[in-house]
Amino acid sequence: MRYNIAEILNRYTEMKILLINPPAINEITSPVSHDISDASSVQPPLGLMYLSSMLLESGFNDVSIIDSQAEKLTYGELELRIRKEMPDIVGMTAMTFTMTDVMLTARLVKDIVQKSKIVLGGPHVDIYPNETIQLPEIDYAIIHEGEYPFLQLVRHIDQGNTQDYSNINNLLWKDCNGNINFNNINNQMNNYSLMPFPARHLTQIKNYYSIMTSNNPITTLITAKGCPYECLFCYKRYHEVSYRTPENVVDEMLNIKEMGIREIFFVDDTFYVNPIVAMNICNEMIQRKVDIPWGARARVNNISEEMLAIFKKAGCNRLHIGVESGNDRILANLNKNITTKMAEKAFALCHKHKIDTLAYFIIGNPGETESEVEDTIKFAKKLNPSFAQFSRMIPFPATKLYQMALDYHIIEYDYWKEYAINPYQTIIPRFWTEHFSQNTLAELTDYATKQFYVRPRYIFKSLTKIKGLQDLKRKTRTGMKLIVSNISNTKQKLKMT
Repeated sequence: MRYNIAEILNRYTEMKILLINPPAINEITSPVSHDISDASSVQPPLGLMYLSSMLLESGFNDVSIIDSQAEKLTYGELELRIRKEMPDIVGMTAMTFTMTDVMLTARLVKDIVQKSKIVLGGPHVDIYPNETIQLPEIDYAIIHEGEYPFLQLVRHIDQGNTQDYSNINNLLWKDCNGNINFNNINNQMNNYSLMPFPARHLTQIKNYYSIMTSNNPITTLITAKGCPYECLFCYKRYHEVSYRTPENVVDEMLNIKEMGIREIFFVDDTFYVNPIVAMNICNEMIQRKVDIPWGARARVNNISEEMLAIFKKAGCNRLHIGVESGNDRILANLNKNITTKMAEKAFALCHKHKIDTLAYFIIGNPGETESEVEDTIKFAKKLNPSFAQFSRMIPFPATKLYQMALDYHIIEYDYWKEYAINPYQTIIPRFWTEHFSQNTLAELTDYATKQFYVRPRYIFKSLTKIKGLQDLKRKTRTGMKLIVSNISNTKQKLKMT
């Protein structure tokens, strides 16, 4: 047998790239009714999987993903995994509400492999670029679309070109003297139809599930990026919308099916923001006999009979719909551009076509009175979705609502910015307390949840739809998580376990 010495040497000197989804031990969440989106499902790190596929396609073969949340890793277990990998580059996605765990992970990496370069991307970097790049553990940060800049950065480091990164768009970096550099910002969105499919094989596929479905394991898929709407409480990275081709979307769905994944959830801001595009995708699914269940995020203002009929035929089994309020004045305050009549029509059509629904509602909106909260509770019962989630209104950074909270002194100072400067501190999110105290908001949200779920009509309907023992167990777990709300108003200590 002949050995290629150059190939062997290359194998042992190849740069190791590790992408980490940190633990969620210190994640900032609303204390009430976050169960459906968090403990009730585990979704794969789609952004990290896209980065991985770009690297692999470009010839970087030593690429790994550690999904601490899906694998339920403690920091001690994560440390052992990092020691095993000994990465040259570590990449992480940063959300503001996950920054404490992101930074604890970054510090852990630096303690183990001091020379390892740490790169952050994601919405938090977009909102707080200066604060992020000034954190001592962070070597590079990427604003907006990160796949191509990250690939260029890895190439520079791999080639030993670590003195000048000025030709990489959207990159923030520190030179050898510690000076911070901001490169040119390119706001152009990626054409995801031209990109390789996410590297799902680098994750443990069986770890991803939702207790809202019996079709586990699940995965996520994006068909379009961006949102044209202007909701008061929403932070938007992209106002324009970039669409993938129906053929490309269905190619990925068939690839997913071959991997043994049994359900897909589209994580577009709104799957059918353009109904024609959405129906074209569904027609492609039907024509090519994809035959895999799927769900999507939705709005009530552009649902039609024709569209839902095609959705159902193509395999749609559930829609997650933001209703927010059962009062038209409050909906106008939120700049939702929807009405209660639109919501009634949308849910009636979903019932007609036997598509399950998860309805999102918010308690404690701008200008909202107690009677208008009662309107929302009554409206939730009237719509009768398969599941309902009630949350308290939290003004998040870089939203119009947060600026209003500061202007009206509902929130006294810019505490999110302070947190961005020092994300090692733990904080409790401030709620919109215009008419209700924090404790009253907690009580109202808990009351709304129980009013919706502890109803003979709802319980009977749920029992009649049970398909077997596993389905019974799944729905029992879901119901218990939503009814038993654990409200905590005490400041938590930083957890490293």
